[in-house]
Amino acid sequence: MPPVLKTGKTPLTYEQFLRMKEEDTHAEWVNGEVIVLMPPKRYHQEVLRFLAYLLEEYLQRHPVGEFLFASFELYLPRSNASREPDLFVVRNENLQHLEADRFTGAPDVVVEVISDDSVHRDSVEKFLEYEREGVREYWLIDPRPGRRAMHMFRLQEGSYVPVQPDENGWFNSSVLPGFRLKAGWFTAERLPNAPAAAQEMLPPQ
Repeated sequence: MPPVLKTGKTPLTYEQFLRMKEEDTHAEWVNGEVIVLMPPKRYHQEVLRFLAYLLEEYLQRHPVGEFLFASFELYLPRSNASREPDLFVVRNENLQHLEADRFTGAPDVVVEVISDDSVHRDSVEKFLEYEREGVREYWLIDPRPGRRAMHMFRLQEGSYVPVQPDENGWFNSSVLPGFRLKAGWFTAERLPNAPAAAQEMLPPQ
């Protein structure tokens, strides 16, 4: 588990956390506890770069919103938590909740890439927080050798329901119409070439 910082017996308030946190500090805050996050490994970065390329290509054709990376803050008021998702997508109709330094509330899609130190945090803690806040889709990618997998969850009546890939192995987003991810991309030893994957994902215009 990542180290947790506290000020003696007194938890930090959210305002104290914001004053303490520097721009280059990769940390989250949950109910008074400050969680300092470990630096991501190379493959973690490769997955994010791959997803960012696909999303950029998609949004060029379908300008329905924008996406942001860690270490941009996502404040979750229902969970009293400040998180830094690996990536999240905000549709245009929700951009009023996006400020210069944070998004408050539920983005439309959140993506987390599991690291060795984040298994419980991503698959349990954040899962429940994003569900409670009302994030419409949660994409959870595990790039660890021997465990490679992708999971997509969709909010239905306040609870996350696992999305199954279709008969051709595609996870189809309902929040981003026409955006899809192939399950096999994330279980293979190497990610595919991003431009080739984008061409496969998006039908020709």
